[in-house]
Amino acid sequence: MRAPFRAHDKIKSVKFDFSLDKNKRRKILIVEDEELNREILSSFLEEDYDLLLAGNGEEALKVLSEEGADVSLILLDVVMPVMDGFAFMRKQKEIPAIADIPVIVLTSEAKLEIESLHGGAIDFIKKPYEAPEAIRARIWRIIELSESALMIRQTSTDDVTGLYTGKYFDYYVKSRLESDADLDMVVIRIADYSITRELYGDAFMEQIQHAIGRELLSFGHGIGTRRDEDLIFWCCDHIEDYGPLVKRLGEMVREACHDDGRHLKFGVYTHIDHNLDLHTIIDHAKDSYAGILHDRTKSIAFFDGFVHDRIVFNEKLVQGFDRSLRNEEFKVFYQPKYDVRGDKPVLAGAEALIRWAHPEFGMISPGVFIPLFEENGLIRHLDRFVYQKVAAMLRRLDRELGVKIPISVNVSRVEIFDHGLREFLNGIIADEGIDKDTLHLEVTESAAGNNADELIRVVNEFHEDGYRIELDDFGSGYSSLTILGDLALDVMKIDMQLIRGMAKSEKNARLVQSIIGIGKTMGLMSTAEGVENADQVQVLKDYGVDLIQGYYFSKPIPGDEFFDKAKKELAA
Repeated sequence: MRAPFRAHDKIKSVKFDFSLDKNKRRKILIVEDEELNREILSSFLEEDYDLLLAGNGEEALKVLSEEGADVSLILLDVVMPVMDGFAFMRKQKEIPAIADIPVIVLTSEAKLEIESLHGGAIDFIKKPYEAPEAIRARIWRIIELSESALMIRQTSTDDVTGLYTGKYFDYYVKSRLESDADLDMVVIRIADYSITRELYGDAFMEQIQHAIGRELLSFGHGIGTRRDEDLIFWCCDHIEDYGPLVKRLGEMVREACHDDGRHLKFGVYTHIDHNLDLHTIIDHAKDSYAGILHDRTKSIAFFDGFVHDRIVFNEKLVQGFDRSLRNEEFKVFYQPKYDVRGDKPVLAGAEALIRWAHPEFGMISPGVFIPLFEENGLIRHLDRFVYQKVAAMLRRLDRELGVKIPISVNVSRVEIFDHGLREFLNGIIADEGIDKDTLHLEVTESAAGNNADELIRVVNEFHEDGYRIELDDFGSGYSSLTILGDLALDVMKIDMQLIRGMAKSEKNARLVQSIIGIGKTMGLMSTAEGVENADQVQVLKDYGVDLIQGYYFSKPIPGDEFFDKAKKELAA
C-alpha cells in the first residue's frame, strides 16, 4: 500500500537560505537555584547575551509572562525547589506564547538526560560547567536552529489559510510527481467570488478561506496552497468519491458564513499525468470547474477534453475584450416598450441590450459572455460602455426629434454595489445634457443574494438622486414581495416565464393579474416582458398592465433602426 501523501515528511530535504544576524543581542533566561552556578553561566554568556535570572520554575514563569516574547533560549536546571524543571516544561508547553522557546537542560545526573529530552528539552549541558567555548557554541547552535525553523514556518505558511505558500507547494508537488503516485489536483473557489467580495468585503472572504484551509489540514492526505487570492489548490492521493469532502466543506462554509447562501465550486483533475508540467496540471484543474461557476445545481466538475475546449473559447473571449471594446464590436440594441393603456399602442421607451459581433465567432449571446465578465470584473467596463451609448441615444432623441422617452439599462450584479457608479452616471448625464429620469436603472432583487438591506440602501440612494428604478424579473425570486415595500421603485417588470405560462396555467394567469394589481396599489407602473402574441397582449390589457415589451411589437433592434422607429412614430 502506498504511504499517504504528507509533505512534512520531506521538510529536511528543502534547502533554505536564511541568514541570522549574529550581532543582534538575544535574551537568555537562566533558571538555576544555586547562585554560584548562575554566576558561572552568567560569566560565560554576559558578553554576548542579555541575561534574565530565576531561582525556580515559578519564578521563571513570572519572568516569561513579561519577557517571553523576547526570550531566545532557556537554560533550565531540573532539580530545584518549589517547581522543578520537569514541572516547568509541562507548564511551558501549555502556554502558546512561550511553548516554542527552546530549552537546554542543566544537569549533573546522566539518568536525567534522557528524561529531559523526552520532557521537551532540545539539548543538555552537564554540570560542573567546563569549556565555556563549547557551551557558547552549543547555545548559539540551538538559537540558530530555532530561529531558522521559525522563519521557515513564517515563510512557508499562508497566514490566511494555514496552507503552504506557493513556492513550498510547488516544491512538494514537483517532488511527488517524480514518483509513481496516483494523484489528483483539486481547485476550490467560492462561487460568484467577485460579487461576494463586493458585497461582504475582503475580511469575509478570508474568513471562508481560513475555514477551508483548516478543514483541508484536518482532512490530510495532501497539501494545499492559496493562489491568486481567490483559489485554493489541493494536491492529494487519488480519491474515488469526492462527495464526502464536498459535503463536509460545504457545510463548514455555511456554518462559518452563518448559512447566507454562499457555496463552493470544486474542479478536479484526477489521475494527474506525471509528464505534464505543474503549470499545465494546475490549468487543467482550473479548467474543470469553470463551466459550473454559474450553475447553482452543480458543485463539482472533472477535467475532460470538452471542458478544455470551452475554457480555451472563454479565454479567447477575455483576451479579445479590450480590442472589441475599442473597435465597438459590442453593439447596443434597443427593444421598444409600448404603452397599451389606450386604444392604440404607443412607443413609450426601450430597454438597452448588449450584443457582441465577434470577428471570429460571429454574434455571441450575452448569456455566454455576461456571466464570464461578471466573474472576472470586466463587466464594469462593458456596463459603462452601454451607459455612454444610451446617454448619447437619449440626447439624440431629445435634440433631433424633441422626444423624451425613457431607456432602461440593466445594472449588473457587480456594478450595483460599485461606490463610483453614481458619480460616473452623473458625469455622463451632465456631459450629454439629458434628464436623469430618462435613464432608468433595472435591478434584480437576486443581485444582492441574502444581503437585501444593502441593495435597498443603494437603490434608494439612486432614487433620491433622481434616477428612476425598475425591478426586473419580478416574480422569479422568492423574496420579491418581502423587499417590495422597502425599495424605492417606479416600475416592476413581470418575469417573462410567468407571461409565457399564462396560457398553460390558470394559476400563472392569476399570479400575473395579482402582480399588476399589487403594482397599482403601490403606485408603480407594470411592464410585461417577453410578450409574443396577440392573445397575451389582450389578456394583459384586460389585467391593466401599463407597458408591453416583446417580439409581438419588436425584437431588439440596432440603435439607428430604433431612432428611425421613434422618428416615424413619435416625432411631431
